[in-house]
Parts: sequence; C-alpha cells; structure tokens
Amino acid sequence: MILIASLIVFIPNKAFSSSPLLIGIHHGGQKSFDIFVNGRDPLTITDFTGKYAYRDIVEQVLLLQALHRGGYNAPIQLVSVDFYQRRIKLINQGKVHLSATPSWYADIKNKENLFISPPLTQEGEFTAGLYVYEKNEHLLKSSPPNIQSLFAVSNRNWKTDWAALCDMNLAGLIHVGQFPLMTKMLVKGRADFMLAPFYNTPDLSFTQDGFTFKPIPNVRVKLPGSRHFVISKQHPDAKNIYLALTKGLTILRAEGIIKKAYIQSGFFNKAVENWPIINE
Repeated sequence: MILIASLIVFIPNKAFSSSPLLIGIHHGGQKSFDIFVNGRDPLTITDFTGKYAYRDIVEQVLLLQALHRGGYNAPIQLVSVDFYQRRIKLINQGKVHLSATPSWYADIKNKENLFISPPLTQEGEFTAGLYVYEKNEHLLKSSPPNIQSLFAVSNRNWKTDWAALCDMNLAGLIHVGQFPLMTKMLVKGRADFMLAPFYNTPDLSFTQDGFTFKPIPNVRVKLPGSRHFVISKQHPDAKNIYLALTKGLTILRAEGIIKKAYIQSGFFNKAVENWPIINE
C-alpha cells in the first residue's frame, strides 16, 4: 500500500504539466527530515549541520534544491515507500516517479523505464564504518586481523553492502530486513557489527531506540559504485524533470553545495580520512 505522507507544492510552471511528481520517502526517516528542517525552507538551506543531519536527510534536501535550481516548479507529493528495492521497483513501474535518496548504479543500470541522474556520490567516495553496540567494549578494540572472526548483520537486498561483507570472509553474515532490527541484533549480541555511514557527532556515534553505536576505530570499508537519482519514464514530464534535475545537480556540484552537505553531515568525515580501508 502506498500512502501519501505529505505534500509540497511549488508554483506551477508552464513548462510542466499539473501531474504531481511522486517522490518515495522512508516514513520513519521523514520524521527526522522534518526535525532537521525545523521550519526552514528546504530550498534555501545552506547549513547542513545538526543532530538529524543524516546522509539520507541531506540527500533529500539536495534533491529538492536540485529540482528547484534546474527549473522544476510543479506539484510534488511525498509518498511513503519504506523499502529500498521496492522503491526502485515502483519507480520502474511508474507508480512512484523518484526516490528521495539515490540508488546504487548496479541496482538500476539495467532498468529500461528509468532516467538516471548524474551521480550524487561518485565511484570510491562511499566508505562506511563497522558499527558496534557501545557497551561491547571488546569489539571497539578489534583490529583488522581479527575482523574476520566477527559476525555482521545486513540486508541481502542491499546488494552493494552485502557483496562487500561477503568478500570480507567473515565468521558469519546474518540477513535482517530493516535498519532498526539490525541495531537490536547488535544490542542482543546476536551479531557483532553492521555497516553504516559515518555521522557528524564528536565520537562518530549514532543512536537508535535509545541505544548508542560506535564505529570500530581505524577501520573502514569501501562500497564500490556510484549512486544516482532515478526518474520514472512513466511520468508525462519525465524527460523535462530529468533535464531539470541534471541541470540542478550540476549547479549544486559546481557551487560546492553537494560536497559541503556531505562534509557537514559527517558522511565525508575528516576524522576518518586516514583510517585504513580493509577491503581494497
């Protein structure tokens, strides 16, 4: 079931029809988005710092800004579609037209009904930490030689993450469908770590359901591939939306806004730039 979560309406532009652009969002993540925005106009945000400046939250802001800067000023509806692969499927079918966060190129390259935007993250830019439950202090003392003795939890539908973990020859890899359930596995001791992007907190930690998770120091994993927004060709203005988004992303990258957003959110994090990448 697809639920309309909220509505943003821009001033109509004669270049576009009145057909709304349906953007798929994660329903729970939208609450964090609303807290991050805190009454500000998403189109004018230039400060990407703050407690809820998660990578996926700033990417949704970048998407809205890119559409606007590219000249798209027609109606937008935000639609709750919680699962990554389901969102891609619905976009390919034309039931949703765009995702609020980018998709891995490997997951979309063979889809015939999609326009693919320029990359948000380019090849080699995406690195992740090995996050553990903070009370498992022995795990925080792990070093690259003994990482292979650990158990990881991930979602097999996150193909890039799953493949990277499989290549690490770990003691075990457990499939769990949702991020909050993964953190519960860590708290209960049923898995040792999960991959997660770095955060802008002083100790790089994040909190989920009242529990805090920290990355194993001096260890990073590189996730190969680039990440892109995709537009369903089923929307009557699909080509013009694609052109507007491409233009807007080009402007944001040239102005350094994309890099700034990723740095301020902690995703591009100076604190870890010298940490070894263990899967190269």
